[in-house]
Amino acid sequence: MSDSVTATAEYNQLLDSIKQTLAAGRLRAARAVNNVMIETYWAIGREIAGRQQEQGWGARVIERLSADLRAAHPDVRGLSPRSLEYMATLAARWPEPIAQQPAARLPWGHIMVILDKCPAGAVSDFYASRAAEEGWTRGALESMIASRLHERTQPALTTFDHSVPDEADREALRRIVKDPFVLDFLAADPVRERDLSKALTDNLARFLRELGTGFAFVGAEVPLRSGDREFLLDLLFYHCRLHRYVVFELKLGRFEPEYAGKLNFYVQLVDDHLRDKTHDDPTLGMLLVVGRDDITVEVALRGISTPLAVTEWRRLPAKVRQALPSPEDLTDTMTRTVRELESSAGARRDLLARID
Repeated sequence: MSDSVTATAEYNQLLDSIKQTLAAGRLRAARAVNNVMIETYWAIGREIAGRQQEQGWGARVIERLSADLRAAHPDVRGLSPRSLEYMATLAARWPEPIAQQPAARLPWGHIMVILDKCPAGAVSDFYASRAAEEGWTRGALESMIASRLHERTQPALTTFDHSVPDEADREALRRIVKDPFVLDFLAADPVRERDLSKALTDNLARFLRELGTGFAFVGAEVPLRSGDREFLLDLLFYHCRLHRYVVFELKLGRFEPEYAGKLNFYVQLVDDHLRDKTHDDPTLGMLLVVGRDDITVEVALRGISTPLAVTEWRRLPAKVRQALPSPEDLTDTMTRTVRELESSAGARRDLLARID
């Protein structure tokens, strides 16, 4: 047998398989290290909080602990007074062993965000669980908290109760429908539905972050034929985890009963023309409106057998938007700051030259 190996399809398959095995192993190792670190921080925090309560010690003991620990372990990071305070807060926020909590699967930076921005109890549990399950980045976590996702995850105005037989599927659908969707990234109030569709596709990365994990963009104004007519879907996505298409119908005004029938029609077209019935679950239709009368929506959805949801979309209130600096203001401020810094640096160089 020759010592030289010619690259063949079988060899390349072996190489790719080993690469994947190594990558999976490194990921498991990193997760294990992170879990041990979080458990260690929780244990330290529990000791600190317990002793403070027993002895009546104040915050100064943390400063002393930090100095002594850093002297004893100069190569260990994360022993500042602020870090020790976070550890104590972690133990107070989750008094039960942290290894049993979703937070144990999160990076320390994510946990600090939750400790800073979320109240104790169910809200912290909600964001820790969703961030761990969906693999949110730290920026995504901060964005979800800022948009108060926990208040927008149980939309009542859907057909799911009678159109989705399986309870687990119903719950999975409810988790991806928000009420309202917050579209703060829109530069201006759109005048036409087509303007709104274009604005969302122009800001696709931000819109996908607002939608949540699992959405893949298929297209805007997607043409589908029915008989001798062609119809355009505002936006079409595919949810990779739920294995179903998602049709978005966009409206600039309040809900009207005929909107439900139109969205149901579009969902049927996608099921007929695009859905692979051996792999894809039934298509979901989502209607985004500016306002609604809940009773009218419930009546309009009654009897529809396809999965539909009616939710609202919003921007920041006008007063808040007006109070925010414009991009031009930010540019001017940065330019002035750079000039002032350059001027100050020049003055310091002149002073040092005179001293010399």
